[in-house]
Amino acid sequence: MGEKRAMREEPGARKPGRERPLRRVEARPPLVEQAVDRLRAWIIDGHLPADREIPPESALCRTLGVSRTVVREAMRILRAQGLVEVSQGKRPRVRPADAKFAIDSLALMLRRGEASLLHLAELRRPMESEIAALAAARATPSQIQRLDAAIQELAAAPDLAAQADADLRFHFILAEASGNPLFQLVLEAIWGLQRQSRMTTIAHSRAVTAITWHRRILEAVRANDSAAAHAQMTGHIDASRQDLLESGATDGKPPRPGKNFG
Repeated sequence: MGEKRAMREEPGARKPGRERPLRRVEARPPLVEQAVDRLRAWIIDGHLPADREIPPESALCRTLGVSRTVVREAMRILRAQGLVEVSQGKRPRVRPADAKFAIDSLALMLRRGEASLLHLAELRRPMESEIAALAAARATPSQIQRLDAAIQELAAAPDLAAQADADLRFHFILAEASGNPLFQLVLEAIWGLQRQSRMTTIAHSRAVTAITWHRRILEAVRANDSAAAHAQMTGHIDASRQDLLESGATDGKPPRPGKNFG
């Protein structure tokens, strides 16, 4: 009986005083993942140039050493990542570099996460203060003119939504004037939170407050005074943060009308 019971025990079965050994993790990734990594590397390093057709499936199968099923699944993933475009009846093509997919992905992460308006203010303070400082050193006459126009647009905006959009436009032009395209990408990615914040702060303290700060920032930019532009933007965002706190928008309650509403 004991011999038969021992024969029925599975290899590696737990015995008193012994832990079952862990199985080794398979280090080699699936074939589809390997194919995606290889093709993505070719696209990034220019081996597969933008706007060019990708080689036929048969050629890719031979080069990668995989089946057509693997190649097709890899193409589906690359398409979802914005690296490849597929048209009916045509071979896949390499998409030109486009920041939209990165922006959409980051924006989706923010919407699904727990980012708050106060988190946004903490991000904006160092980032937009540096944007203003760089804009003061690099802004062109055309950009300065557009900043002034954005302020006038904010002053003439007929409702809260239009005021928020004009407010955002001023900050986006500043980011463009900084000469660093990454600032523009980040601002685009957080556009939804930015607009929500503007709607809240303008409703609380009226557009005149934002207009006053924007004019101070523009004066510093026009004077090529980076230190002053940095300081004015920091003051602007600190004031906005205080408006958020006073409005009640950060405590889970509906925003309270500001003191200027009468």
